[in-house]
Amino acid sequence: MSGTKRGTRVVYNPNMKRIRNINWLAIIVATLVTGAAVVSWAYLSSRTHQAKLERSLQTKQVELQKQIKALDLQKIQTKQIDDQKEALKVQTQELQKQLEAKRSTQKVLAAAKPTPTKPIQAPRAVYGGDCATWIRDAGITDVASAMELIRKESNCNPNAVNRSSGACGIGQSLPCSKMGAVNANGTSAVSPVNQLIWMDKYVVARYGSFAGALAFHLRNNWY
Repeated sequence: MSGTKRGTRVVYNPNMKRIRNINWLAIIVATLVTGAAVVSWAYLSSRTHQAKLERSLQTKQVELQKQIKALDLQKIQTKQIDDQKEALKVQTQELQKQLEAKRSTQKVLAAAKPTPTKPIQAPRAVYGGDCATWIRDAGITDVASAMELIRKESNCNPNAVNRSSGACGIGQSLPCSKMGAVNANGTSAVSPVNQLIWMDKYVVARYGSFAGALAFHLRNNWY
């Protein structure tokens, strides 16, 4: 077959058909490769997005578990506080009952307790004479020093009693019983002259004389 046409000569080339076939095949392969690449990219993108979603979900689940634990702990603490409040309430009620019972007992005891009676005190003794006479009758020679010391201590009152210490008499004997008998009211039952005799012995034994005792008293306000 010559492949010629009237007025025109056509040259037949068998390689042209092969070239056309190869070009179509290349296009098909390229299309398939491109499609596969697109599918692979889409698949990888989908997997990456899914992995991100899974990680985000896991993070939220962990946070949610923490919040649930915190709420559970808060409930436990609230329950403990409520229990403590209830226990304190019970203790307060019990103490209130004990206090009321104690008050009732005290009222009963107060009603049954007899009213104390004041002791009958012996009347204060009344002695004749004056302080200077008593001093001389006691045998004290330094009347002036004795008078001044006695004035500071008791003002020469045989019935004088120091309420804070219990010292009594003209010379403020401590305790009062040193001079002898004592009345129920704490005063000395000894006469003024006998009180001064005791005082003279005490002063001489401790200070040597009434002048020495007076000097000590002036420095210390006691003897």
